[in-house]
Amino acid sequence: MTSTTSRFTYLDQGIDPKGKELWVIDPQNAFVNSYTEHVVEPIAALIRDWCSHGGKVSASWFKSCGDDPWNEFMGWNTGGKENEALHPLVADAIAETGSHSFPKNSYSAVIGDTDLYWVRLTDWGDEIYLCGLDTEACVLATATDFFQHRFTRPVVFTDLCVSSRGPEYHQAGLMCLESLIGADQLVSVLSAPLIPAERR
Repeated sequence: MTSTTSRFTYLDQGIDPKGKELWVIDPQNAFVNSYTEHVVEPIAALIRDWCSHGGKVSASWFKSCGDDPWNEFMGWNTGGKENEALHPLVADAIAETGSHSFPKNSYSAVIGDTDLYWVRLTDWGDEIYLCGLDTEACVLATATDFFQHRFTRPVVFTDLCVSSRGPEYHQAGLMCLESLIGADQLVSVLSAPLIPAERR
């Protein structure tokens, strides 16, 4: 079995998407900037590739609630519905593959205003695969929740994660992930490294 493109190496690493969940964390307009825009198209390609091998994909998006702690304590919100929307490239891939997207109002995609955990409680299987934005925030929180609550084994595709606050935050997130869930749960799946826009 080979990948439909040469961009991804997960099949060569023995990862079979058939029946497995890939969660793409918060690939929305609010978090796409010069630090993160280079990962959007590869994530969209991964969604199509994963589904072409019988995998299932869901994408979360962070929703501001007005009276949430981000607004109250940090003075931050997503900036409205346009910024909460999935990036068009990801939205197109989700639509084309018949995949699912869902809102959340927490760092983790498995707690808070999220129905997907309850709907698919019995469907996790042995692993769940994660990628997206931001590495040190919502990807970290989601992976840690899967791990510490023993829902299933989280596997993070590290080269398809990124931080809207810059590469140092991404690297800090990876260090924390290695400490919290273990290096064996961190996997690179791109055949060639991505080059951020600010380094081109």
